[in-house]
Order: sequence, then C-alpha cells, then structure tokens
Amino acid sequence: MGASVPSKEHAGRGGCCGRLASGLIALFVSVVAASASGVAFAENAGNRIGLELNRLEKIGDGCRLSFVFRNGLAGTIEAMALELVLFDSEDRVAGLIAIDAGRLPAGKTRVRQFDFPATPCSGMARVLVNEVTACQGGGLAPGRCLEAIEVSSRAGIDLVN
Repeated sequence: MGASVPSKEHAGRGGCCGRLASGLIALFVSVVAASASGVAFAENAGNRIGLELNRLEKIGDGCRLSFVFRNGLAGTIEAMALELVLFDSEDRVAGLIAIDAGRLPAGKTRVRQFDFPATPCSGMARVLVNEVTACQGGGLAPGRCLEAIEVSSRAGIDLVN
C-alpha cells in the first residue's frame, strides 16, 4: 500500500491542511493585532499622571481630602503643586486652595492628605483641578503636567479637570 495522495477535488478546496493553515494564519494575525494594541495602551498609560480623590474624612468642623497620585511619566516629578477649586451642592465656589504634591518618583504611587479646617465635607459636591502651578523634573512644565493628569474619584463627589 502506498501513501495516500489527496485527490484534485480536495486539493482545490484546501482540504484539512489548508483549513488548518488558514486558521493558524488568522490566529497569528489576531495575536499580532492584540499585541500592537496592548503596546499602544501601555504607551498611553505611560504618559499619564493619575490623580484620584480617594476619600473625604470629617475632622472637627472641616474635611480631610486624601488623594492618590500615580506617576506614569518616564521621569521623576521633583515638585508638583496644584490649585483646586471646591464647589458646593449649588455649584458655587466654596473655596480655592493650593496643594503641594511634593516629589513623585517615576512609576510610583503616593498618597497625600490635605486638611481644610473651615470647609465641612458635607458642603463639598465637586473638586476642580483648576491649574498646575508647579511641575518640575526632566523637561516638565506646568502645562505638560496639567495635560497629563487623568482624574478619578472614589470619594462620592466628582474630581474634574
């Protein structure tokens, strides 16, 4: 008995081997495309400064705001300061404050807390990142840092920029 040879009928339609080869090629193309989109996502994530309003805590007649900073930039931010605007439930300005985030190493997460002794937590409805007043580090400027900030909130009120 000799080896089996596919008939012309099967050879023209690709047979099992042709279907397997096209399936493997489709899988390879899908994996390459997914990898490329993952690289693009990682590059975008690497150009952001995450700023999360994590918690509001009543302290006496005032409020403590806890922020989580995530430096996704390639270099260390040697110093960063922000101007924040607090809005009340009627969307009126309740206060304008400056906070100093300090040094934020590249790829690291830092928690910073700021006390507002004259502003009760119950009177806050929204916090606006109005301006980056300082941003120092390799090639950084306040405008670049403001563009890179990506805000979020877990505190029950909005943090916007």
